[in-house]
Amino acid sequence: MKKFFTLLKVDLINGFALNKNFGKNKKNRPKKSSNLGLAILLVFLMLISTASYAFMIGNVARVANMPEVLLAYGIGAGIIVVLMMTFANAYGTLFKSRDFELLASLPIDSRIIVASKIVSLTFIGYAYYTLVYLPAFVMYIIIAGVNVMFLVSSFVVWLFAPLLVTTLCSFIAYIFGRIASRFKNKNTISTILYAIFIIALVVGIYAINFTIPRDESNVDAMVVYAQKMYVSFTTIYPVSKIAIPAMQGNLLYLLLYVAINVIPYIVFVIIIGNKYAYINTHAKDAYKNGNYDITKENKTKSKGLMRTLLQKEVKTLVSTPVYLTNVIIGPIMSIFVIVFGAYMFKYQITPSIEGDVPYSIGVNIVCALSLFLSGLAPASACSISMEGRRFWIIKSLPIDAKKYINSKVIFSYLLMGPALLVGCVVAAIMISANWLDFIMIVLVPQVASVLYSIIGLLLNLKFYNLEWDNPTQAVKQGANVVLPMVIDFGLFAQIAVLLVIGIMFNISLTWGMLLIVGILCLIFYLVVRKHGVNLYNKISA
Repeated sequence: MKKFFTLLKVDLINGFALNKNFGKNKKNRPKKSSNLGLAILLVFLMLISTASYAFMIGNVARVANMPEVLLAYGIGAGIIVVLMMTFANAYGTLFKSRDFELLASLPIDSRIIVASKIVSLTFIGYAYYTLVYLPAFVMYIIIAGVNVMFLVSSFVVWLFAPLLVTTLCSFIAYIFGRIASRFKNKNTISTILYAIFIIALVVGIYAINFTIPRDESNVDAMVVYAQKMYVSFTTIYPVSKIAIPAMQGNLLYLLLYVAINVIPYIVFVIIIGNKYAYINTHAKDAYKNGNYDITKENKTKSKGLMRTLLQKEVKTLVSTPVYLTNVIIGPIMSIFVIVFGAYMFKYQITPSIEGDVPYSIGVNIVCALSLFLSGLAPASACSISMEGRRFWIIKSLPIDAKKYINSKVIFSYLLMGPALLVGCVVAAIMISANWLDFIMIVLVPQVASVLYSIIGLLLNLKFYNLEWDNPTQAVKQGANVVLPMVIDFGLFAQIAVLLVIGIMFNISLTWGMLLIVGILCLIFYLVVRKHGVNLYNKISA
């Protein structure tokens, strides 16, 4: 057990960058404070979001006298968040970590190594799950009251909740890895499978949302709405049908719930532990073969430097599942969210309001929503960090720094811009926007995508991480990843004021949004043009 806890300690320290944030190095103290402050701010924003949604569901549950809807939401939605986050990290943490050679050389049972890594992966799941589960739990107590049995059972449900989904994600990652290992381009096949899974998950979630009734004009409608919501959440995660009675005091269901979560977890550790060396050996081979060789100068000259740099970015993206999953979720979700928002306004909100709904409300909301979504996880925010220890190759080659920087911005835009274009065109047609607003709805997110691509790159040039053992550390950790989202929320807060003014005075202010975003884009373009090369040159390869 001592070896297990030692490995777990090392995994958690490296995974959460604890030494960087809480170490005694005085030189890094300002950076530590900023990283810790950003992490706290991000958690606070996520908690506000989940608490707001729990409050809305709580109102429905109170009117319909169905408080168990909150439990279904807390468990089901929490599991969805854990599933999406854990799935992106599972394969890299378990089967493609760079410390494999070191661990394999130590006199440690491979099952202990696997156990430490999957437990560290589970810790991440606890963090995300708690942010969704806790607000729903509190709202349930406010509505239905509390007793000792409920508190104990709820704690047990929370304690074991991430185990099954972590096992499921790790198993799927293992299957994907085995399937991909039979093909020449192993990393590309694996990444495609990951992308298909994420797309199917997002489509499934929004398909359920489209089927939920929206009529809340009377108690009967609210009861139907609550029942549909309960069915939806329990359908998403069928184990919640066992967890909810367990939380309400059924000991048999509680024991069954614990068994369902714990047994697969232990079995997976034992099975994968026996094949740990074999899986990692093949995964490492795939990882090394997947590195793009930029030193092929003949191809570079014939294709052009910019095209070669963009191809290198594509190769890095498709060969790293966690990187692709992180940056592809934003574009995929943006299409569905924008179209879903337009659908809700056109076919659900508008018919439920007496009288004519002002035209300006729809165009302002769709435009502001698309602007907000354009800032979710720009690829440029971690593209420098993704170079890793290979960055010295880039620095040693005769590559113009400006073209290298431009390639990062262009690639980040190409990932988000076309997806936003599709979603905005469909949404603008759906709400019957006039030609001027149609153009504004299309242009605003395109300019915003360029803006956030530049912002993300500037932040990554300033807060880079080239010394990572797992791609997850480069993709999901650091101020360069958190700050673009904080800036996105801040800009959306300013645009929200403009949105309220447009709704109050019944005028379309999509042109105003374009003006604000355009000015900011020009400012940051001048900043990256003037200081981008200096920041690039300061990076020690």
